[in-house]
Amino acid sequence: MQNPGEIPAQPITLEMLCRFAVAMFQHTNEKIALYNLKAETRYINPALKAILPDHLGGTADVVLHPFFWNYRETLEEVIRTGRPGGCVAHFSHGNQEIFDLISFSPLSDEHGQMIGVLAIGRQTDQRDAAETLEIRRREQYQRAVLNTFPFMVWLKDKQSRFLATNRAFADVLQIAHDEDMRGKTDFDYFPHAMAEGYVADDQEVLASGAAKMLVEPIMNPDGELHWAETYKSPVVIDGQVIGTVGFARDITAERWLEAEIARRENEYSMLVQNLPLTVVRYDRECRRVFVNSYCAMKESLKHNIGQVIGKTPMEFWSGSIVNITAEEYQQRIMAVMASGESDTLELITQYGEEQLVHLVRIVPERSASGAVMGAMTVASDVTENSRYRKRIEQLAYHDILTELPNRLLFNQQLQILIEQTPINKHGFCLLFIDLDNFKTINDTLGHSVGDKLLIEVSRRIRQLLGKDDMLARMGGDEFAISLPHCLSRLDAALLAARIIDALNVPFEVSSIKFFVSASMGIAFYPEDSSHLDDLLKHADLAMYHAKRQGRNNFQFYNQELTVNAAERLLMENLLRQALAKGELQLYYQPIMELATGELHGAEALLRWNSFDLGMVGPDKFIPIAEERGMIVDIGAWVLREGCRTAVAWNALRSQPCVLAINLSSRQFMQQDFLSRITDCLQETGCHPQWLKFEITESLLLHDSDHIRQTLEALHSIGITIAIDDFGTGYSALGYLNKFPVSQVKIDRSFISDIATNTESALLVKAIIAMADSLGKELVAEGVETAEQAKLLSQLGCQYVQGYYYGRPVPLETFNQSLL
Repeated sequence: MQNPGEIPAQPITLEMLCRFAVAMFQHTNEKIALYNLKAETRYINPALKAILPDHLGGTADVVLHPFFWNYRETLEEVIRTGRPGGCVAHFSHGNQEIFDLISFSPLSDEHGQMIGVLAIGRQTDQRDAAETLEIRRREQYQRAVLNTFPFMVWLKDKQSRFLATNRAFADVLQIAHDEDMRGKTDFDYFPHAMAEGYVADDQEVLASGAAKMLVEPIMNPDGELHWAETYKSPVVIDGQVIGTVGFARDITAERWLEAEIARRENEYSMLVQNLPLTVVRYDRECRRVFVNSYCAMKESLKHNIGQVIGKTPMEFWSGSIVNITAEEYQQRIMAVMASGESDTLELITQYGEEQLVHLVRIVPERSASGAVMGAMTVASDVTENSRYRKRIEQLAYHDILTELPNRLLFNQQLQILIEQTPINKHGFCLLFIDLDNFKTINDTLGHSVGDKLLIEVSRRIRQLLGKDDMLARMGGDEFAISLPHCLSRLDAALLAARIIDALNVPFEVSSIKFFVSASMGIAFYPEDSSHLDDLLKHADLAMYHAKRQGRNNFQFYNQELTVNAAERLLMENLLRQALAKGELQLYYQPIMELATGELHGAEALLRWNSFDLGMVGPDKFIPIAEERGMIVDIGAWVLREGCRTAVAWNALRSQPCVLAINLSSRQFMQQDFLSRITDCLQETGCHPQWLKFEITESLLLHDSDHIRQTLEALHSIGITIAIDDFGTGYSALGYLNKFPVSQVKIDRSFISDIATNTESALLVKAIIAMADSLGKELVAEGVETAEQAKLLSQLGCQYVQGYYYGRPVPLETFNQSLL
């Protein structure tokens, strides 16, 4: 068994033995030949060549004399049986008659397999003294050859006693005369255990009859250990094994070098094997020739490592890799080997719900001459980095709440869409969505409820979109949709209508039902603009136009909206100064009691008489005040002025004249709203019974504790609560019992045709009946004819308001005509 770290001996070949024979038998007078297993001559020494024609190679059946027939038969018999053989050769060479005894010995490799035949011919006639001297001289020559031979050479008998050695062997053992070694054994020169090994090898060769080659240690008298590559073979004479012959080549320096190389290779291998990296090497045909142990530990290769070696990616591929095919991966490796340039890519593997990401670097492997001989892939697990990167990208480009693309990503994708869509081809559609009165939900129920509602809204909208459509949250309650395949205004209108219908279905969040509507603006590329910023601005303008048209609808952009937007901006800037300049004033419209025809009260209506714009209608400036938050300060001014007016009216009246004041939802949601009311009452001396606060029904639909508590507090101090424009929103009379609402105002849209339209009359009748059953007073707005007033009286309506009784007028005019 080979010791750890030993270098395996070189295999024994016939060519090696031929080279050895050249060194050993060139000057012997014996005739030496080596044959292969085809009986072809592979070596003849000069002594044999001298009696043959010029011949090297070929078969041994060169007919020079009939004895060669016997020679050939004997040689072929030895090759066939593997047993030694012999024959006598009697022939003439010139004038000389020769008798030679020919011995044939089979030659074997280290595995005992026969690789050739050694033929030795010796003369058997009597020699004279001159011939004896010649023989001795030739023996001296042979001795000189052996002594100059760079290897250690020896001949032993069957008892492993040295019969002959060369100078090189004696020098290793530090013996002055190699003749002194004759008759000695290995036990005389080497440690006992080492000598036992040598003798055991001798006996193995004698017993098997086969040559043996091995690497073994040799220790000199100074204790220095040398390593030798040793060849041992049996010596056969007359068919009898008489001993062994051997030679050994000192390979100590080579072995040290090989050991050093092996050590460094082992260190490198250990480093590569234990790196927390997946290392795979490929040959020029892209076959895997090495897979490190870290890679082999992967779950996908635990039982398949044997199948991977020798296979290309296309022949063996993991089905868990999801972002690249085997063919694409193999092409990347082949491209690196072809170009000699490194490459880098990511491999994404999916194991159930777990996804792993590896960064793979493909580098060419070069030979000492610099030629590309293969490629190596080094893969590092960057899953965590990838997750962090994706998280950062998610945070940078997506809305945290809804996980939709945010404004930044939407604008980037929209710019790409613009660049990819030629102006002369069919364009695409952009749709802006803004939820109506969403701030009221946040203000009344809190942002957590509002956030949940936004998530549900985004889900409903997404369900209506195609795979190439992109929905983004632009911020707050604003969304945007890009529709790259929208072919016409009709297609856009149909989608917008479906979105409105989907949002009109009540939402239920935290056990609360919500009614949500949306205003939408639609712009087209390149019709409305071919530039990103302008396209976004135009869709936004169309959306605000939809809000001004009553909300819960969609509008297409047109150039007039841009002009209106400029006007709106001017109006906003002037409105911010209107209060300080004293441009705001209250108009009053009477509210009459139908049964008596007497004045019951009035509604305070805000008007703006701008120095720059003239009289501006409330439908134009109040939405701006709401959107920009100016309504809170304006509402506080309206409340103070209204309270002062109520005090002046009721100072001389026996029956109270109730003043109705409209409250904005933003105003209502102020944390100090109640304290502002009580402070104003105290400051002006106004009695709560002289006031009526009108709120929109949408405020009640949120059903929050804050709203209920605030309304109850107002009711408890004597202020009447009325629902304005009832019937225009999500009317639900059931909510009226949950809140301290005393009065319901029927919107003018229901009153305008009740005298001519039976369905409208029946609807108003039903509203009056239901309100009456709930104990709520009714005020009908927009009464303009005597017929309308008469019909309302017949239906049981208590109070009316409209142009039939009086238009809104300034305080002085109202006081002169009605009080």
